[in-house]
Amino acid sequence: MEIFNKKLTSVDLERQLVLPNNTKTEALPFHGPGDIVIPITIGHGGVQVDVRCSCRAGRLALTEGWVEIARTLRLNAGDVVALQREDHGRYKMTVRPMEIFIKKLTSVDIEKQLELPNDTRREALPPFNGYDIVIQSVGRRVKAGRLAFTRGWVEITRTLSFNAGDFVALRREDNGKYKMTVRSGTMEIFNKKLTSVDLERQLVLPNNTKTEALPFHGPGDIVIPITIGHGGVQVDVRCSCRAGRLALTEGWVEIARTLRLNAGDVVALQREDHGRYKMTIFNKKLTSVDLERQLVLPNNTKTEALPFHGPGDIVIPITIGHGGVQVDVRCSCRAGRLALTEGWVEIARTLRLNAGDVVALQREDHGRYKMTHFIAMEIFIKKLTSVDNERQLELPNDTRREALPPFNGSRDIVIPIKFGHDAVEVDVHWSCRAGRLALTKGWLVIAQNLNLNAGDFVALRREDNTINIDAMEIFLHPKFSQSISFIAMEIFIKKLTSVDIERQLELPNDTKRKALPPFHGSRDIEFPIKFGHDGVEVDVHCSDREGRLAFTRGWVEIARNLRLNAGDVVALRKEDNGRYKMTVRSGTMEVFNKKLMSVDLERQLELPHDTRREALPPFNGSRDIVIPIKFGHDGVEVDVHCSCRAGQLAFTRGWVRIARNLNFNAGDVVALRREDNGRCSGDLLGSQILSKHFIAMEIFIKKLTSVDIERQLELPNDTRREDLPPFNGSRDIEIPIKFGHNGVEVDIVCSCRAGRLALTRGWVEIARNLKLNAGDFVALRKEDNGRYKMTVRSGRT
Repeated sequence: MEIFNKKLTSVDLERQLVLPNNTKTEALPFHGPGDIVIPITIGHGGVQVDVRCSCRAGRLALTEGWVEIARTLRLNAGDVVALQREDHGRYKMTVRPMEIFIKKLTSVDIEKQLELPNDTRREALPPFNGYDIVIQSVGRRVKAGRLAFTRGWVEITRTLSFNAGDFVALRREDNGKYKMTVRSGTMEIFNKKLTSVDLERQLVLPNNTKTEALPFHGPGDIVIPITIGHGGVQVDVRCSCRAGRLALTEGWVEIARTLRLNAGDVVALQREDHGRYKMTIFNKKLTSVDLERQLVLPNNTKTEALPFHGPGDIVIPITIGHGGVQVDVRCSCRAGRLALTEGWVEIARTLRLNAGDVVALQREDHGRYKMTHFIAMEIFIKKLTSVDNERQLELPNDTRREALPPFNGSRDIVIPIKFGHDAVEVDVHWSCRAGRLALTKGWLVIAQNLNLNAGDFVALRREDNTINIDAMEIFLHPKFSQSISFIAMEIFIKKLTSVDIERQLELPNDTKRKALPPFHGSRDIEFPIKFGHDGVEVDVHCSDREGRLAFTRGWVEIARNLRLNAGDVVALRKEDNGRYKMTVRSGTMEVFNKKLMSVDLERQLELPHDTRREALPPFNGSRDIVIPIKFGHDGVEVDVHCSCRAGQLAFTRGWVRIARNLNFNAGDVVALRREDNGRCSGDLLGSQILSKHFIAMEIFIKKLTSVDIERQLELPNDTRREDLPPFNGSRDIEIPIKFGHNGVEVDIVCSCRAGRLALTRGWVEIARNLKLNAGDFVALRKEDNGRYKMTVRSGRT
């Protein structure tokens, strides 16, 4: 049993290892209050070290003996440790070695030297006491701050037959030695939608074919052995190059006939790690139904590559995950439709698949089957305006810049974007002016071809083919796909009122009617809607009266079952399979906020008159209820009694403890919020958070982009300007800000240009010293003493 795993910080290494909140305490030998001593086996030699585990204020930590383990194993910040209890009751600690760098090789890397990427973890390398160092016979050189593998590297590339496009990763293992892993990544050379001409004569390869993955060594044709079909038959196919155009000629028609290909089918050629070539059987974008019940295979599945020998079901052993785990999955054929049934749900859970992910099943050369999956990152969603359609598409502020290719100091980049059902690819120019992103040249072509109108929604996603190197996930061949999302998918979103909950749900004016079932002249229709994680389906009546849509019969029962409250947000979506699903979000409702008085601190907290009682658990005739409230950064949970006397609400037992632990003073402001627990089932009363703040204490929070780190930190639009020092007519002010655990104070210049705030002089040095990365979060707060402090949270946690 794995009790916990944690990514180490520098604080963990210096003092004690604070265990994460999800630690399985039931697996630890606690028999009462007080500390315990755990004998933990570490290292290859099975050395046993006694480590003290203490529990203070509900927080577990490894104390005495832990620092010795960290030193013995030479742990560094960023390493991941895991504690496991073995079958015989003993405890063992394992370490996942630090990943020093990953890089996709270029031809220069192979022929001359391996230039290491900028984010190489230098602290995990041996110290540089001179000009060069040697790591296992590979010379490593620092020149102008750049790291590179030099002497000995080219011999490695030749011995292992590296190619451009392969990935290499360097890790430091438990014993202090270094290990390099290599993966070609099953490189996709091309994929193409076939035409009738392709089937009759030759397959003309697309322009973006990765020619470097083909074995051309000079002018002339080449012969490629390609594995196809049920028996893993290998066919020699001639690949010719005429006038700069590549084509598969002799042998291709035999493949097309053997696989029974038709116009419209898509074929893909891949080069595997061992240098052989293969074709895929199927790939499919998952729906929620696929995840919950069975995976219905697409129509273009290559059935001849599956081991059917007659009527009836078959069992296919499928390898999944980086560990090569094999799962037996039943494949059934009903009414001519293939589906993966028994065993499929276990795969979906193991790989943590979500609706929208793409899975592909492949049969390898040795006749085994392997499943890979693809992840899609949404970069932005925007509702179009008339200006967007006529000139350029201005991207929203929350665009995920880290998912875009780097600008590298340029003001424009070109990204090929696929759009439409035919996946036509258009080169679109992206410009960055004054920190604002926009799609310029090429965008109007997309808008005109898709017949976009003002009010339509567009979404850009990056679809990544993920492969694994040991326990490391890397991204291969990013592809950008633009699609009209929400035109028939998200039908409406609405914040509920008390009338919506008690009588009927009036749909908003911008409801996408064409995504609903047709009324056919009737004033009422009935259609099934799924709710919650269990996917319970309820028939709901939708009526149309004087052009107003509303959910009537069946809606109130749903609202009661999901315990909806005024202020909650509901959204109706149409899924890929044509079914309808409703999701619920609580909207992070604020129950109350109050400025404390001395009386509140000494006895009980009297809640203000405008407290949202509907957001509190029901009293059900009782005069007292108990609410579990989390407070502080550690999220410690305390049961607080809430009483109601003569209509007046107050926090009684448990409140004084919170006030003392958080060092509340008269004049402080407290707020109680009911947050969304992330579920869509409407279990909305699961967590309350009580936080001490000054209404204007937290000035801003922002997720960093690469531009923020390299140039200046543009402050978000909702920054609380009133809590910054006054500008007094000036365009720049200087703010002393504390950073880090040591509370080092640095003067930073805050400038205001065209109404936009930014941290300028002094900021870049801080970003470098703190080793901030794109995706990390920073927050600026004003403390009790009027000073400013910035806190940082890693985007990887």
